[in-house]
Amino acid sequence: MPATYDYQDSLYEDMSVSHLIKININNLASGGVLQSKPSYKVTVKARVPGFTETAVLTKNVSSTTEFALTPALKWDALAKLADILETQIEYEVTVLHNDKEFTLDAGNRSLEVMPINVMPYYYTYTDGTAPKIKDFYTRWVQVVGDSMSALIQGAKAQHPDKKMVGYQNPGKDSALVARKQVEAIYKAIKARNVAYVNSAISGAGQRVRTPSQTLRDKSAVCIDGVILFASAIGAVGLHPVIVAVPGHAFVGWKTWEDSDEMEFLETTMVNTGTFANARTSATTAYNDGVTAGDVQIIDVLAMHKKGLTPFPVILEY
Repeated sequence: MPATYDYQDSLYEDMSVSHLIKININNLASGGVLQSKPSYKVTVKARVPGFTETAVLTKNVSSTTEFALTPALKWDALAKLADILETQIEYEVTVLHNDKEFTLDAGNRSLEVMPINVMPYYYTYTDGTAPKIKDFYTRWVQVVGDSMSALIQGAKAQHPDKKMVGYQNPGKDSALVARKQVEAIYKAIKARNVAYVNSAISGAGQRVRTPSQTLRDKSAVCIDGVILFASAIGAVGLHPVIVAVPGHAFVGWKTWEDSDEMEFLETTMVNTGTFANARTSATTAYNDGVTAGDVQIIDVLAMHKKGLTPFPVILEY
């Protein structure tokens, strides 16, 4: 079974157990490959041709030493990938001996490269552990780009004050300041006539659109809409969250900067319901999830700081 290499690997603190390739070098007193000298300088190189740079790691090996590498992806190449591709990772192990370098081992292993617009719902490492996979939704949350700028301009036009101020000028009701901005975003997206397709969060994986793709296609499943709203909320300077409950997700935001209070919005209602009704629906879903003990709050900005940063701007299309 080939390994699967996707953009998630080694980008999140809980994923430190995962690397694209690991090689153990033994330098034992007897029977080892490098037994005639206390320590040797060993270099391991690895790459996926066409999709990564060459990762290089050099260590002094005096006993059993592990080399774990995850080559950097070439984002422009990955952006063009439409389907899962079966390919290989190439590796080479060299040792410096008497000021000369010679090859200890070289070869390749099968693996699959996953397209950037596929979100896996289940991910388990070889040691049996698993990350909080839904945290990776935050990688699609993009607050920059031409399409997002145009959307925010439309939101300003929908706002009573014709401007978006983020968490500035709280006034007497700070939560209302934030809410009015999200309502303006709601109206601006409604004006774009984005059609929603009923699709529960299930299965092994699902294609996920970036905000620019959703606006371009005027079509979205549940998570596409959540990502679009979270991106717009972040773009105006508010603090977005993604709320995941069994079979569904919706968006939320902090009522004020550094506040623990949040409000929520059912994004699938943007073409069928009022902003007030969409808030009520999401609040009910959140409370039901809390009661059932099955709700996950994904803090978008916190995940970005942990390393789950938005995809590069090159991927906007």
